[in-house]
Amino acid sequence: MITLISSLLAVLCSGIGLVVLSKSDAKRHRKDSEHWPLPKSIRWLTVVAVLLPGFALGFTGLVSSLLVWLGAITVSGWLIALLPRRLT
Repeated sequence: MITLISSLLAVLCSGIGLVVLSKSDAKRHRKDSEHWPLPKSIRWLTVVAVLLPGFALGFTGLVSSLLVWLGAITVSGWLIALLPRRLT
């Protein structure tokens, strides 16, 4: 049960960061004027925030949760990339 809860919490935290990064991606929204570019320092902090739950799972020894997080965050990243431009 702890594996499920910790994995879902980590995926939720990382997923929010992925959505923020996709909204601020300049290459993805090159032709749109409705994107909100972030400064480079904020983008790097967001990348760290996306990866931090994975490091936390690894350091606490929840290896099964870490593997679930790795798979889920990879799939969610690809799903976000597949969304049309107007949704992200």
